[in-house]
This record gives sequence, structure tokens and C-alpha cells, in this order.
Amino acid sequence: MQNEKVETTEIYQNDYLRFYYDHHLNSVVLEYGSESEFLTDEAFKEAMQAYATWVEAHHPTRLLLDNRQMKYIISPEVQAWVVENISPRTHSVTRVAVVVSPDLFAEISTEQGLDDVQKARSLQTRSFQTIEAAARWLVEE
Repeated sequence: MQNEKVETTEIYQNDYLRFYYDHHLNSVVLEYGSESEFLTDEAFKEAMQAYATWVEAHHPTRLLLDNRQMKYIISPEVQAWVVENISPRTHSVTRVAVVVSPDLFAEISTEQGLDDVQKARSLQTRSFQTIEAAARWLVEE
């Protein structure tokens, strides 16, 4: 199975990040690109809207945040916007694995945003150093 091709469904992509569904993990994946430091708040919101629309239609329960290349800092205002506009639309997602960013400020902004969502609804989250460990945790129940 070493050469097994992972089947994915594209959800959204711009120059800085990509959302897709990984059929093997039964999980939505958010993967930041190496240029994510140039991501604007408006482009981030557009991506989140596309993610929320897809979640509403397909009802996935898992999300993998691959923040290994994340350099975008989610401001408190954008965090509040996510809680108000995205979280209510993505309530089917109950389990989130985060592969941490080496950028301290980007990682802190991610943690703060997830904490805010957890205050609004039930969400199980855990952070990992590797994508393999995050994937293992996501699929165990």
C-alpha cells in the first residue's frame, strides 16, 4: 500500500491556502502554503465561506489544520467573525487536529480562534507536531 493514491475532493484553493476533503481520513484538510504570510483577511474570509458552504452540504465531522507553513496571523476581529459567521454553519465538525506552525504568533492566533469556537459549541481539539500523529488521532474514535 505504499503507492496507494489518496483520493481527495477539492473544496477551495487560492495562492495561500487550500481546503480539500481527504477520503481516506474522512476529514476536511486546511493546508497553508509557503506564501501564507501575504494572505489578506478578505481572502481568508472568502476561503472560510467556501469551507462553510461545503460543510453545510456534506456534513463532515473532522478537520485537519495543517499549519506547518502557516504564517498568517488571524486577528481578534477575524477570530470573532469566524465564531459569528462560520462556526454556526460548521457544527457537524466536532473533532479538529492541528499540526502546529513553527511561527509562534500564527500558532497562538490559531489556538485563540479555536478556544473562541469551543466557547460557542462543543469541539474536541488536539495539537500535534507531525501530520502523521494528527491523522492517527483523527481517525480513532
